[in-house]
Amino acid sequence: MKVARFTLSESSEKNYEEDTEVTGFGLATVKNQGAAVSYDSETQGPTKRYTHVTYGLGYIVTREELEDNLYEVVSKRRIKALSFSVRQTEETVAANIMNRAFNSSYTGADGKEMCATDHPTADGTQSPAVPWTRDIGLGQVAGRKSYWCNALPAVVGETPTPFQRAVVSAESTSLMGNWGTEGIALINCDLTVALARLPRSLRVGVDSDFHIEDAGVSVSETILYDAEGPIGTAICTAVNNAQSEIDFTVVKPSDRLRQV
Repeated sequence: MKVARFTLSESSEKNYEEDTEVTGFGLATVKNQGAAVSYDSETQGPTKRYTHVTYGLGYIVTREELEDNLYEVVSKRRIKALSFSVRQTEETVAANIMNRAFNSSYTGADGKEMCATDHPTADGTQSPAVPWTRDIGLGQVAGRKSYWCNALPAVVGETPTPFQRAVVSAESTSLMGNWGTEGIALINCDLTVALARLPRSLRVGVDSDFHIEDAGVSVSETILYDAEGPIGTAICTAVNNAQSEIDFTVVKPSDRLRQV
């Protein structure tokens, strides 16, 4: 069934089930010879209760249908229609998880809707999400970043090919991966792009997926999208360039970035 693609079904013999959020443990510490082992403990978070319900639907057969022997004629059609209604109910109930993701009337254990931008965490509250904007300075916040790119032509007067749009857009992997709250202080050395297919839309999305940094060297990976979904990945390495750090909250976008 389609519903099984994004839901997990489990059986229960209770009137309700509960999920309780708990924290994990910290990192293990070095134990010297003869020293005691360090211990950690979980911290309990909010609890969500799921009360079971029963769904049912039937259809009525009139006495006249039975007496006129019409029930047998229409029964197969009605059984199929009833089966379809039940399947649609299952699909709708499952899809409502996503349909209500932004609806504050349907909240999780933390009292927030699924796609809220301020879910509470063990050490505070998530940073609010930044809406799509052309003001690049508003994107200089903590967290992963995403970018819709309309690639400029490599040669003036020539329309970029789908491959050129993908690769030129993927160049933003360094920006999406290395951009922090103070700006971007690393410069990329190389770029590797792997495409499952070429983009079919004009704009190409670049979504930060992974970043690691040590001793002034970083590796960043992004997922590339078009309007229909993922098309590939890009990965780049970068080195520290702190003396030329770019703070997008003070620099004029027209001096650093041209987007049409």
